[in-house]
Amino acid sequence: NSFFGKDYNAFLCVMRRLFSLLILASISFGSVAQKTTGVDLIISNCKVINMNDGSITPEQSVAIKDGKIIDVRTDKRIKNEYQAIQYLQADGKYVMPGLWDMHMHFGGGDTTLNENKEFLSLYLAHGVTSIRDMAADISKSVIKSRDEINNDQLIGPPIFTSGPKLEGYKPIWKGVLEVGTPEEVESALDSLQKLNVDFVKITENTLKPDTYLYALRAVKARGLRSSAHIPSSLTLKEVIDAGLNSVEHLGYAYNAGIQKATDSKLPPQF
Repeated sequence: NSFFGKDYNAFLCVMRRLFSLLILASISFGSVAQKTTGVDLIISNCKVINMNDGSITPEQSVAIKDGKIIDVRTDKRIKNEYQAIQYLQADGKYVMPGLWDMHMHFGGGDTTLNENKEFLSLYLAHGVTSIRDMAADISKSVIKSRDEINNDQLIGPPIFTSGPKLEGYKPIWKGVLEVGTPEEVESALDSLQKLNVDFVKITENTLKPDTYLYALRAVKARGLRSSAHIPSSLTLKEVIDAGLNSVEHLGYAYNAGIQKATDSKLPPQF
């Protein structure tokens, strides 16, 4: 006390404050250093394929939460920033974005339901993680499988389906909704909305062009999306103006892009 004189008490007060600040700084630094984000799964030691330029980056980790990829970085950075419920060692295997099958048909009748369901695991095994079903003759079964997959009751890629497609009377296709008048179109769309389809498919085998265009406008008016073949008597501009969202098969888009498709010398559509 005599050494510091009257400033001794002030010195002790300053030291206590500094000591307290050091402790707080240490606690704060420790909490920052150890802070991690919780995720469901980390796949480490991957070779990630860049789909833009084809390059391959080794020693990468993929962090996944709620079924979505939230980060892809080096093994060390992912390890420091995330903590997972489950860890999976890829052991240098390749990782790439999931593939889409943008045009397929489940079908073959009720006797092939189990056979069609077996496709789901095959798709996943080959890296196809989403599929777009373009209508056939087992639509109710497809919609049931879609809903079960979405509710984690069935293993398979997410399915986006049109349900039964719109066609004219007595077409070559099976499992369609036959329409020939505006009233029948509206009734068919009512039934599709009850099935909660992802989009509406329209084909032109026996469907008259005026009913076809009405169907496109009706689909658009309901806030739904449409996908279709294009009658040879209509142009691409006409169907787009009516509300068509996507054309199935390049041949239809090519033929419809010609001003007078019926006058062209292209082979008949199949």
